Formats: sequence, structure tokens, C-alpha cells
Amino acid sequence: MASFKSTVITERGHNLMIKIASGTTKMRFTKIRISDSTPSDSSLPTLTELSSIKQTVDISSVKVVNSATVKVSGVISNTDLAIGYYVRTIGLYAQDPDLGEILYSVTKAIEANWMSPNNGTSSSSLMISLLTVTSNAADIIIDVEPAAVATINNINDITLETNNIKGFVGYSEKNVLGIEWDAVNKTVTRLGDAIGKNPGTDFDIYNMYGNRKKCIVTDTGKRLAYLGEPGYTESGKLLIALDVDGVNYPIGTVVQAMVEQPAFWYKSVPIDFKKIPGKRGLSVQKIRYYISETDRFGFKLHPAFYTRESNKKPVDFIYLSAYEGCAYDVSGSVYLLNDEQIVDFTAATGDKLSSIATAKPISGLTQDFTRAKARIIANNRGTGWQLEDIFSNSASQLLFAIEYGSFDTQSKIGRGVVDKSSGDGNESEPTGATYAIGNGSGMAVGTDGLVSVIYRGQENFWGNIWKWEDGLNVYSDGVNNQAYIAYSGFTDSVITDPYFDVGFELANTYGYISAIGWSEVCDFAFLATETLGASNKPIEDYFYQNATNAGHKVSYVGGSWHYGTIAGGFSRSVNLAPSTHARDRGGRVLFVPAAS
Repeated sequence: MASFKSTVITERGHNLMIKIASGTTKMRFTKIRISDSTPSDSSLPTLTELSSIKQTVDISSVKVVNSATVKVSGVISNTDLAIGYYVRTIGLYAQDPDLGEILYSVTKAIEANWMSPNNGTSSSSLMISLLTVTSNAADIIIDVEPAAVATINNINDITLETNNIKGFVGYSEKNVLGIEWDAVNKTVTRLGDAIGKNPGTDFDIYNMYGNRKKCIVTDTGKRLAYLGEPGYTESGKLLIALDVDGVNYPIGTVVQAMVEQPAFWYKSVPIDFKKIPGKRGLSVQKIRYYISETDRFGFKLHPAFYTRESNKKPVDFIYLSAYEGCAYDVSGSVYLLNDEQIVDFTAATGDKLSSIATAKPISGLTQDFTRAKARIIANNRGTGWQLEDIFSNSASQLLFAIEYGSFDTQSKIGRGVVDKSSGDGNESEPTGATYAIGNGSGMAVGTDGLVSVIYRGQENFWGNIWKWEDGLNVYSDGVNNQAYIAYSGFTDSVITDPYFDVGFELANTYGYISAIGWSEVCDFAFLATETLGASNKPIEDYFYQNATNAGHKVSYVGGSWHYGTIAGGFSRSVNLAPSTHARDRGGRVLFVPAAS
């Protein structure tokens, strides 16, 4: 049986959706074309035509699934086929009022189906049903070619269709956890196996939750001990020698306190859209998110769990920093515990971004701690070490949202260090205040708003100090903010390869997030497209931007010690130029191991 990846709508397809949303035209699907070519995943959004087309078929049916999704079907037959081929790529075409017929969407096979030639004695057929997104299913002209409606001998897409439809009506299988966010009615509802469960112990039975745990990791990426095992320490160096897998690690070996996060698979199912007013792209009005601890048909491995290479490869774990970063002084072989403004930012040989307890987080109070410099000292720790990025952040965000049935990190766990006075220096609290909570979630002893919080082993995922976020670049043109992401080759002020357009423009006003964008290439991130919300309504966190100041921008997340309700696990700012450093800007280290 053939299996296929998620459908990717092309740039021309997105532009047509915008025209439909504006009321200037209606959707008319024209043809389905089948190719044996294998275009790269990165090229799909910009494709205008398939190569090596083997067959073209008429549309046999168009059925509305919900207000934003339709099922388009066609039948291919080998009746006139002299030479067989593999069904590797399927293109859905539509009529554009300005361009004529366009390639609307592309679907690639994971395992291609063989379409055999006609042997003169028997024929075979294959029904193709494509579930695809449109801006408004009510704006579709259903124009079916009668000759295309036929009896089907071989239907090879039943599993694909069934699993996609489950995304709309809801999964009932064990171990599929989900939520539905209704932006219009400002509600979040648990779905699937998450229904009836309480945060914490109830979720520990799932690998991505229960086996998310603290550990210590060497600069070479070797995990030496978990929290509670002999030798575990958060001091940054081994206090006793350890023998692991036949290798002796002596006292003084440098180790980082990290959180081992097991991989998980996800599926995002948009139920309803609206055009972003005055901008390009679509805002989600209702969406469902599902996660699974195992691979399932129609699910994708979350992008956090790939190596950050051009030929990205899947990994079983990533290692999040247990604590906000401080610097390790290579020349003196000591950690800078008080944010001493003396960091050496030299690539390869300079100081290193770290994750240990009892250290004041690093800042750019007077030193040039820009995102680029934070990236350098994170990379200096060794192969696989980097600055935390939009992929690792979105993984924790999605886990939290499903576990708590909410986007409000502050009300569910604690405000975090957000209610201190601004002061005139780095006023963040030292790391390690939540050590006693271990791998759990909660807040340190003290006044809510003045003490650190922890989400499943990761302290101050929000609050205390803003954290630089890699992998996301924004360009402001004086009116709008366009976002670009990359899976590798992170650098600032670049919006070309390896970076690519997310397919929608970000909000160009600042405020509490009321809507997020969605596209096939960016279906995992919580990027604001509208800021008409409030501190007590989903998504409860704040979005900063500066569209009127044209130029490149960088991303930082979480809020700091004096931001109050503006801070939170989904708070993000893209208002600063890459050259910026500040007393309330810090960073976290991330380790992504090599693919096994």
C-alpha cells in the first residue's frame, strides 16, 4: 500500500486562497496529475509545475469535510497505459483568475505505489483522494467531469483518508493526546486520551512526559547520570569519578545539567481559517493539535527531533538546558557565576554557554551579548551544542498546552520571576531555586511572581530573563513582519536559503496574542498573526514587534523579571535588530545528538 506525506500547498496556491478569502473569486479544481519525479521537500512551496508527468485525470468528486477543508478525488486507470511507473508525486491543479491553471498543491509518496501497464487481459484502477485546505470551503465551485466517475477496483488510500478524517472528528485511540483551540470563542478543550486527565502523574505514563528527566551531559554529548543516580551534580563539574560504558570520567570533568526530552510525533489539524486582514496568509480560527509517543499514519516527527543539518536526520532525544545559561571561562576553567561582563566570544576557542545551578544568568549588560554572540559560545561547547531554537521551544510549548489543557503557563504553574522592580542592572535570580522539584513542575518556595518556576525539569521556561531564540528570522518592510525559519545554518539577517518563508505575515501591532498563523511548512509553531487578546484569554501571552522600523529582526522569548503578565511560555518578541544586546537578554544552550 502506498503512503504519502502531508500535502504542501504551493505559493501560487496560497495566493489563490487569499484571493478567495477576499471574495474576488471562487475555488475551481481542474485536474490531478501524477508524476514519477521526486522533488525535494524544500522545493515544494515554490513549484509551479510537476516534471515527468505520467498521467492526467479529471476530478471525479469534491466533498466538503469542514469549513476549511475539502476532499478532492480522481481515478487513474491503466487502460491506455503502455509503460508502468511509480506514483511518487501527485499534483492538484486549480484555476486562478489571473494566471490560469496553477499547481495548487503537491503530495509526495513515502512509499510509492506501482502503476502497472495494461497487459491486455485485465485492468486496474487507483482512486486518489486528497484532503486539502482552502480558505473557505463554501467558496468552491464543484465542477466534476462525468466521465471521471468510475467503479474502483483498487482503493489504496483508505488508511490515509480515514486517519485524516479522524483529525477532524477526533481520535479515540489510546495514547493519542490532543487539544482543540477555538480562537473565536477563546476556549481550549482536551481531546483524545487527554480527556479526564490531570497534569503531572496522569501524563507520566507517556514517554514524552514521564521520561523527560534531568541528566548531566559532557561536552562530547555523553550522558553520565540521571537525577538521583550516583555522580549526578548541577555544579558544572563531576564531584566524584564515574565509569560509564567502560570509560572513566574523573573528578572535575565538565558536565552540563540538561533535560533529556524523548521524541514524539504530532499532527496539527486546522478546522477554520480567516484571511489575515491587510496581510498575506491565513490565521487559524480553530485548530486541533495531537501528539503520540509512537509514529502513526498521518503524524509527523516533531521538527525539534532532527539534527540541525541540511540533510536533517531524526533523533530519539534532544537535551534541553535545565537552567538559563551562564558562561564558562575557558582560560580560567571556571564558571562565571555573577554575570561578569568579561566573556570571550571568539568562535571555537572562546568561552562556552552553560547550564548549571547557583549562577546568575548571562546578560548583555555592558558586553556584546547579541544573539549571534550567544550562538557562538553555545557552539563553542562542541559538536551538537547550540542556542535553543524555535523547534525546541515549540516542543515544550505543545507538551505544556496538551498536559494542562491551556496556554496560560503563569496561572497553571506560577507567574515566574516577573514582578520585581526594573532596577538598573541584571536583576534576574540565580539558577537552581527549583532543584527540590526535580523532574516535576511547580514554583520555588516564596511569593508567586518573585520566585522561579519549573516545567518538567526545565527552570524558568518563562520569566526571570528573556532568552535568545535561534532558527527564526524576521524582516520588517516598514509595514509588515515576514517570518523565515531554517533547520540548519543559523545566522542573522538572512531570509534566503537555508531560511524559507513560513507562508504568512506576523502581526504588525503588539499586544496579547489572539490568533496564530498556519501553513504546511510551519504547522508546529505558535507565531502571532493577531494581537487583540487579553492576559486571561488564549493565547494569554504577549507579542512584541516593530514593523515600522524596516530591517532584519531577531527573536527572543519568555519575558524577564519586571514584565508581569506580559511574560509567559508563549511570549515572544521580534522587535530588535541583530546588533542589540541588553541587561535583560540571556540565552539557553541546547544539545542535539548525532543521528544513531
